[in-house]
Amino acid sequence: MSNNLRFVAKIVKACVQNKGRFLTIRQLSKIAGMSYNATYRTVHSLRDENVLNLTKIGSASVVQLTDTEKTRGFIALAESYSTGKNEKKK
Repeated sequence: MSNNLRFVAKIVKACVQNKGRFLTIRQLSKIAGMSYNATYRTVHSLRDENVLNLTKIGSASVVQLTDTEKTRGFIALAESYSTGKNEKKK
């Protein structure tokens, strides 16, 4: 995956924190604190990896995590990325 690991971690973490909700790419970008463009590219890349489902509802595309082993690996990666970042600040 060619996307920046930081972007992937932010997207996955935001999806985990909002599990069960359908989020638009715009909502996800605001929650993750990323630009719409970076969020769009990262979401589509994660969809290609079968980590996210992307469903069109009207004119909006909504995002949800898939329930696969690969997704659980990405969740662990996002959590460890966040933990490692916090430990460096201490």
